[in-house]
Amino acid sequence: MAFTALQKFVLDLHRSDYTTQAMPMSPRISLACAFALQAACGAGCGANQLVIEKARFFEGTLGSSPSPPLDSRIRIGCEPADAKIRWTARTTSPWISVSPIEGMAPSDVEIGFHIGEMSYGKNEGTIDFAFEGRMQSVAVTYSLKGALVVAPSGDVRLVPSLGQSMTFDEELLITSVDKDGLPWNLTTTSPAIVASALQGVTPSRVTLAMKMSELDSRSVETICFASPYIEEDSAKIYGIRILSSRIPTEKLEAEARLAARQRRSAIKTFQKLCDDAMDDLGAVEKLWGELTGASGPLHNMLTAEFKEGLALLVECRARIGRSKR
Repeated sequence: MAFTALQKFVLDLHRSDYTTQAMPMSPRISLACAFALQAACGAGCGANQLVIEKARFFEGTLGSSPSPPLDSRIRIGCEPADAKIRWTARTTSPWISVSPIEGMAPSDVEIGFHIGEMSYGKNEGTIDFAFEGRMQSVAVTYSLKGALVVAPSGDVRLVPSLGQSMTFDEELLITSVDKDGLPWNLTTTSPAIVASALQGVTPSRVTLAMKMSELDSRSVETICFASPYIEEDSAKIYGIRILSSRIPTEKLEAEARLAARQRRSAIKTFQKLCDDAMDDLGAVEKLWGELTGASGPLHNMLTAEFKEGLALLVECRARIGRSKR
């Protein structure tokens, strides 16, 4: 049996003066220690090694330029440099793919990233490379950010209605670019503006309300949408100004009474026009009756005027009916 240098060292130790009669070392124990030490040092005793980066970090923002990285390359080297090592790769992270899944080092591996399988924020996974009965892992981290889209954007005008202490008449749609599920939160500068939700995930809808008692005569308020997973300096992009006007209740009631009077006056005027039209129609009908049996241009003209007047009467009566409703 050919002994390694390590095994020979242990046997020499057994035969040397370092062992005493009080603590003898048997040949079997010596051999066991030699093989154990050889196994323990493993790679340190001349075994081939893969040379791979131990960690890779990536980041990207959806809807930005440049676009988020969708792939990368890992170089697999060997130690010693002239060695040839066969390897196989696998990953349990659904957002990572590896191509090829096996090869002979030195070689390159393409890593693919599947945005649809990621969550916003930090995604962590590993790629395991198996070779010569051993395993070496590469930690992969991908930080994904998004972009909010709020519609309508710009200025939103809320107009109070008569007799209402609060009005709900503006709905906002919050979405995100290329991928749903982006968390968001809403803040406002004034207690006058009330939102149906202060946080959520895309896509979602938010209804704005207005507290009349908290408004000045004319107000310009601001609401702002933000997210922990967007660029820090982007929150201001999603600011929306709320333009509102508070009209005192007494003025609103006075304007309503004036409008009601004007409406009644308009109906009376219209009724008089209808009465006049019916009188004119009666005169035309009488004259037409007197000329019954006549012929010629005058007869034809009176007949046409009679029919036109009849149509006007029908239309006037219909309008009066609609106005009274």
